[in-house]
Amino acid sequence: MAELARLTPETIRNIEKDVYECKTGLKVTTAKKLAKALDKPIWYVGFYDKLTEKTLGQKLKKARLYHGHTLVEAAKYLGVDEKTIRKWEKDKKSPRSDMLKRLKKYLEILITG
Repeated sequence: MAELARLTPETIRNIEKDVYECKTGLKVTTAKKLAKALDKPIWYVGFYDKLTEKTLGQKLKKARLYHGHTLVEAAKYLGVDEKTIRKWEKDKKSPRSDMLKRLKKYLEILITG
């Protein structure tokens, strides 16, 4: 598996240990590699479906991970800077009303999976 996913055996062992201990949420870069190697959706491999969606920030983070985006990639896609995405995800800042349309489309992945 490590070879297929282009990860170290130690990384695979750590992932397996985390799964056994019911920890969730792989780094998106690792989940991308595993998803490709296993031919599975990134949300499935990364355990992102287990993340909560109670706040807009939680929904945004979950959608970002479902898209397979890092903070930088999401910021570029949404046309904002990385700090803004981070603040939104932590519910420290709310998006402007003009941004809500773009975010609504981005969040649709949570419905369609």
